Amino acid sequence: MSFALMTILMSGVNMYAMAVVMQTVLGWNLTFSIWVGAGTVALCVMLGGLRSAIINEVQQFVLIWAGAATIPILGLIEAHGWTNRRLRRT
Repeated sequence: MSFALMTILMSGVNMYAMAVVMQTVLGWNLTFSIWVGAGTVALCVMLGGLRSAIINEVQQFVLIWAGAATIPILGLIEAHGWTNRRLRRT
C-alpha cells in the first residue's frame, strides 16, 4: 500500500518537475508541458512494456530508500553518534 501511494505521489511530482523544466527551457505552457511529459512516459511504457516500467519503479523505490537511509547514518557517523560526546563540556 505504501509503495502504491508513493508511486502515485511521486508520479505527480515528477510530471510537475518535468513540466517546469520544459516551461523554463522551451517556454511552453505548463499544462501543455505536463501533457507532453505524460505522453512521452506513456509512449515509453507502451514501447518497453508495462513489465519493464514496473521493474524500473521497484528499482527506483529501493534506491530512494537506500539513499534516504544512508544520509542519516552518515550524519550520525560524522556527528559521532546520538550523544556527540566530543562536544560536551566536562
